[in-house]
Amino acid sequence: MVNAEGSPVRTRRVFAILFKVYGFLFLIATIGTVISLVCVNDLLANAAHVDGQVVDVSYGSKGTRAPVVRFKTASGEMLQLQSDLHTSPAPNVGDSVKVVYRTSNPRDWRIDDWIHLYFWTLMGSIFMFAWAMAITITTLVARYQIRKLERAGASPV
Repeated sequence: MVNAEGSPVRTRRVFAILFKVYGFLFLIATIGTVISLVCVNDLLANAAHVDGQVVDVSYGSKGTRAPVVRFKTASGEMLQLQSDLHTSPAPNVGDSVKVVYRTSNPRDWRIDDWIHLYFWTLMGSIFMFAWAMAITITTLVARYQIRKLERAGASPV
């Protein structure tokens, strides 16, 4: 990243910028994860649970599938909606699935399983971990580079 002829001051500046960028990305991933988790918990707190049936499957790229589910709300309305999450494997046509929907807006629904409820929370957590590792590695490399330059007797620029 920084050549041996560099100075400890220049190296500190470069790694300080990297650290700030990685920290910002970590913060964005953290906020997204928290928002996703709050939304799922709010849905579950204001939800009705019903049985649904997969009536069709929409195919996405790379073999992923999104089930189209028909379910009846507590008020008697029959809805047929496509999942917004394409997965592989996915339920097949004719399969029964548990559905959770917001009682105030039945079109705000999810298949009641772990992947459909917590997919975005999981993705945010993975990005949080990745950026935390980037911050840690950047910090360790920066310390190593600065010590290396200081031992070599590079003068500050």
